[in-house]
Amino acid sequence: MEIHIVGVVVLVIENYSLVSRANTPDPDPSDDTIRVNFSVVSSLPVDKVRVNASVIKCSTNSTVFWKNFDFITTSGGTQHTINVTLLPNMPEGNYRLYLQLYNSTGRINEMVMGSGVHNDSDLQSGFFYLTPRGNTRPNKPCNILGPETLKVGTKGTFNSSATDPNNDNLQYLWDWNQEEYDDVSPYECGEVCSITHIFKSCGRKVVQVRVREDFLGQLYDGLLQGMSQYRYGTNWSDWSNLFYVNVKFLLDFDMSCTAFASAQSAAQVTMLPSIQEIDSIYEGFAFGGTAPYNYTWYFEDNFGLPPSEQTVAYNYSHTGIKTVTLNVTDSEGYSEEITANISVVNISASFNLSLPSLYTLPGETITFNDTSAVCIGRSITNWSWDFGDGAVCYDRNATHSFSYLGLYMVTLTVVDTTMETAECSKQIAVTYDISSPEITYVDSASDRVGFGFDVTIVVDVADDISGVDNVFVNITYPDTSTVNSTMIHAINDTYFFVFNDTWQNGVYNYSIWVVDYANNTDYANGFNFTVSANASINICTLKDSYTDNEFINLTDPPGTPSPSLGYELLDDGAVLHLWNQYDSYYFNTSSGIQLTNHKDEYWSHNVMMLGYYNNDQ
Repeated sequence: MEIHIVGVVVLVIENYSLVSRANTPDPDPSDDTIRVNFSVVSSLPVDKVRVNASVIKCSTNSTVFWKNFDFITTSGGTQHTINVTLLPNMPEGNYRLYLQLYNSTGRINEMVMGSGVHNDSDLQSGFFYLTPRGNTRPNKPCNILGPETLKVGTKGTFNSSATDPNNDNLQYLWDWNQEEYDDVSPYECGEVCSITHIFKSCGRKVVQVRVREDFLGQLYDGLLQGMSQYRYGTNWSDWSNLFYVNVKFLLDFDMSCTAFASAQSAAQVTMLPSIQEIDSIYEGFAFGGTAPYNYTWYFEDNFGLPPSEQTVAYNYSHTGIKTVTLNVTDSEGYSEEITANISVVNISASFNLSLPSLYTLPGETITFNDTSAVCIGRSITNWSWDFGDGAVCYDRNATHSFSYLGLYMVTLTVVDTTMETAECSKQIAVTYDISSPEITYVDSASDRVGFGFDVTIVVDVADDISGVDNVFVNITYPDTSTVNSTMIHAINDTYFFVFNDTWQNGVYNYSIWVVDYANNTDYANGFNFTVSANASINICTLKDSYTDNEFINLTDPPGTPSPSLGYELLDDGAVLHLWNQYDSYYFNTSSGIQLTNHKDEYWSHNVMMLGYYNNDQ
């Protein structure tokens, strides 16, 4: 027994020993654990103490384990046991155990275990010889639960769970159709892992998940530099059973009752107004498929060929409830459609505001412009504005300002020459917007893409007062140059940006910021993706075989300096090599196919003729 007394706290090390991991299934009986029995006595009636245990590898003098054990002790003393186990991914060898004692005021004592005589053998004086803990890889995760149908850009929540024979915590690796991967941890053994994902392209997607051990809770508290190499297990479980998701691309269209009226989204209203025999404007929108898209419009009473442009004008010849269906097919053959109800009437009331959103400040002057319409043969004779604050106006167009904070319903009522009426209402918020918009979700781009591949960044942004004005993305290239771009509004709170300048190798960092109509901002950073190219390159050497230490010329033909473009080297009459001092071009004389990694400025028209090479061009 060793006793160490400093101040008012006493740490009594009663014994320490080597054992195989206790109270947990362990297929390996070798010594992998240092067990320390001790008691702590305080001069205070009750005191909170901490024992910090560090395991140090003797050969490198590096810390491989660092963990705190907290206890409540009394003046009568309390007894405790801690087990420090060498994890499966650590090397066997000689280790020292270093203990530090703290009370509520800080560190008060320390002791190096193993510096004396080992209780089993004097030959192990100064260290413990430990072997890694035995381990069995985690079990295959349970079947995935989640939505079987999703829209591009909309969040889906997926769940699975797994167990570990050693009761270790687990890290989950989610595979989203081999396009993106998410790793999340730590989760307790058997705990359900729930994750949200947004698919950025349509199609039948395959989802699977696997797990490995996460020793964070067993290994260290906090982050200690150099110890992360031991955090995760080395053996992944089997992949889960496949889970299939049918991802549809987003489809919507905006409809304006007349060329002057504000557009309304077909996906967000139950009925769209149109005037009999007056053209309404329809504009389709698709996102998440592969461009170009083919648009086809089916109007209920159209007996001719359906219009096939993205934006069309159409009018109905009779009043009543009609339908319009937009069918869109992308270049990969995926097809979606949306149907909306159209109320065909003789008169429709509508108006636009000089505000960018339905938000204003007290005292701000607003212009209200009438965009109402009637069918051919009629005209509007009366306009009546009710601003919801007791004020009215009977001009066709009006100006008004609100003096007090609140919500005001502005209503325009119009009357035509047949005394038929129609009305339109919009609610305006009069307030001081001092709240920042909120970036609620950032779907980080694919972890790794190849040169020239598109990277789609999707975010969700919310602002319930003044509304979102603009969403921007700032992308920093591997060479530290930057570019700022405006993201495109997809639907509801979702914005996206397709980045295609992926010709630098390395990590691209990006951040998101949003501005609302009151000039409040929000910012999110720490996102990145990597561009790399793993390629197999076939080269043609001048000889089929070489001896040791013989020079092999891979890029230039014989001669110093290398001949300029136009040098001709035939290889069995099958392949023509056109060399220059930078690289080689390959021209197959039978097929006429030229292969090169150069950009357009290096192509030469003289090699694009089937089986023919004109040396004087």
